[in-house]
Amino acid sequence: ERLSQELKASLPEYGAQDSSSENGIYFGGNLQVLIKQIDFIYSDGTWYVGDLVVGEVRELDMICKVSATGTFTNFASVQGNEFDPDVDNNNANESIFVNPACDLSITKTVSRYHYTVGDIIRYTVKVANNGPNSARNVLVSEIFDENLLDLKSVKATKGSYSRSNHVWSIPSLDNGKFAVLYIKALALCAGTVKNMVSVVSDTFDFNKSNNAYKVVVDVDKIDKIIKKPAKKENESK
Repeated sequence: ERLSQELKASLPEYGAQDSSSENGIYFGGNLQVLIKQIDFIYSDGTWYVGDLVVGEVRELDMICKVSATGTFTNFASVQGNEFDPDVDNNNANESIFVNPACDLSITKTVSRYHYTVGDIIRYTVKVANNGPNSARNVLVSEIFDENLLDLKSVKATKGSYSRSNHVWSIPSLDNGKFAVLYIKALALCAGTVKNMVSVVSDTFDFNKSNNAYKVVVDVDKIDKIIKKPAKKENESK
């Protein structure tokens, strides 16, 4: 006796869009599925197995790309045209847990790109969390050459800035939020001043392509030499 069956697999919906490919079908959901079609039909979450002889087994392999975090359960059920005397084994499910993740991005802008020795250069650093989860212990590192620049003032909208190691610390940055750091520095020498910032956190960042930014400005000479003022003994660092 031959049994005609179809397997219906459903995935939790989450914003992704269905799209077809030469290699198979991507199924929208928290688990974006790539189905490699060979000699069967898979469409809209349903696997049309076709006829199965007694004792025959067929398998469907799905390659999944996770697009969200948390716990997700994949349900599958099977039915056929013929009478099934035991329906207790016609349903199955499997759950996975995806750890929290974030996408931190950082940019740095400057008031202008050409200065003269003795000018004040104004930098603006912006770090944003594009989600999906909060970022914990966010650290922004500032590569600051004290031979070229004298740091005059720093103001952060969130967190604190250490003048000793030039690190901006933000305890937590929620999904969709951003923080800004305003820097004023005195140009000490003529030449090209390169300034780099980068951001990391304790939360897994799945997109590191936007975690660093560089700004380059030109400083021209003047007749007199600007000397970096000496720090007082009791001046806070």
